[in-house]
Amino acid sequence: MFRHRVGWLWLRALRRRSQKHRTTWERMRRLIDRWLPPARICHPWPNERLAVMTRGKSPVR
Repeated sequence: MFRHRVGWLWLRALRRRSQKHRTTWERMRRLIDRWLPPARICHPWPNERLAVMTRGKSPVR
């Protein structure tokens, strides 16, 4: 969904800048497939990421 939304914003920017030619969504999909890499999740799962141990009487608990 992120890649699709970025492509849609890119299409809007190209259409706004163009005075004569309107870029179609089919052509934009080819550009997206060529130039935008697929999105990757780079963080660990929430159980691993949020499993934080505190020491003593921490006010953060």
